Amino acid sequence: MIRAKVVITLMSIYLVAAGMSVATAATSEPMDQMKASVDAILNIVRENKVNMHGELAGSLRKQIVDIVYDRFDFRAMSQLALAKNWKTINTKEQDHFVFLFAKLLENTYYDRINSYSGEEVVFKEQQKKADKAVVSSVVVRNNVETPVVYKLRSKNDKWLVYDVIIEGVSLVRNYRTQFDSIIEKEKYPGLVKRLEEKIDKKEVDK
Repeated sequence: MIRAKVVITLMSIYLVAAGMSVATAATSEPMDQMKASVDAILNIVRENKVNMHGELAGSLRKQIVDIVYDRFDFRAMSQLALAKNWKTINTKEQDHFVFLFAKLLENTYYDRINSYSGEEVVFKEQQKKADKAVVSSVVVRNNVETPVVYKLRSKNDKWLVYDVIIEGVSLVRNYRTQFDSIIEKEKYPGLVKRLEEKIDKKEVDK
């Protein structure tokens, strides 16, 4: 899952790097809502940098994770990542997979949250069509621009992310390729076992 880790790393840098003014989360615009979430995470990281691994680490992580879960539609991401395999499992299995996939992304994201080193983030534009939107931006690091594109879907006036595309690479599509490969060799239970083992190992290493 090397490429997926690169994508997540850049996504993490993006989320904690935006240093611009952010509009209120009450706005109906997808770009403004995205900025609001970014700014909230940024404030936590900046104000508590020295405590990210201290006694307050657990509380700070929960604050950050709550913001991420509020902005990302992990169920939609899970369904897209499993693709045709989603319909082959029952509702209970689907719920469990959503939990595992969200936890996988959460752990990978949080591991890299301290990699922020002054990158500049510039939001470029948004495009809306019905209940879907695309928010485009770039992360500027050492004068090198990395394109970051968010795909969002509106639910009850809230814009939720269902895919992230970095340098033309879709996070969801990347995982789909890996999951398809594992399922082909080890069936769906094999994929679940791998994810559970990876998550359990992370819990032990905390």
